[in-house]
Amino acid sequence: MHILILVAIVAFMLIIAEHTRLASRVAAAEAKLKSIDDKITEAVKTDVTTVFADVKTVEAEIKKAL
Repeated sequence: MHILILVAIVAFMLIIAEHTRLASRVAAAEAKLKSIDDKITEAVKTDVTTVFADVKTVEAEIKKAL
């Protein structure tokens, strides 16, 4: 009977260890995804700002021409 209890305790400890390891990997993956998302967001903001500035420049040139 005691052996079964010990086996159950060891199995439970292994499950907890595996859960902790997987949770750590998930957290690391989430951090990487957040970093990638931030980089994409910044790149899009930069592109939109550049396009907006180009549009303003073209508008100014059209106004000068008229």
